[in-house]
Amino acid sequence: SDLYNEALPYHNFERASHVALSLKTMINSAEKAVGTKSKDELFSSDPLAEFGCLFAMLIHGVDHSGASNAELVKEKNEKVSLFHGRCINEQHAFNVGMELLMSEKYRYIRTMIAA
Repeated sequence: SDLYNEALPYHNFERASHVALSLKTMINSAEKAVGTKSKDELFSSDPLAEFGCLFAMLIHGVDHSGASNAELVKEKNEKVSLFHGRCINEQHAFNVGMELLMSEKYRYIRTMIAA
């Protein structure tokens, strides 16, 4: 959570947590509404897919400056050329999130994902 700017009203860890929890609730509700016949048909029976979605929700605003993609292009921010002017904030968040996941601190999680 220390990679989030808590001063931002929209891109902060509290909101990312709410989005992740909402996604989990939506998955559970959809599975109940559909009334799947077997556990194999449930999205939640695929831990890797479920982790991927929750991870994406948690990192979607990480290290966000508060500027929109359009503002970054207008300001000629250094990230613009790195990401060819497309989905700048989103690609940056993905890179930061993956860097974090690949760090030694999260080795155990990676081991569990690959198991």
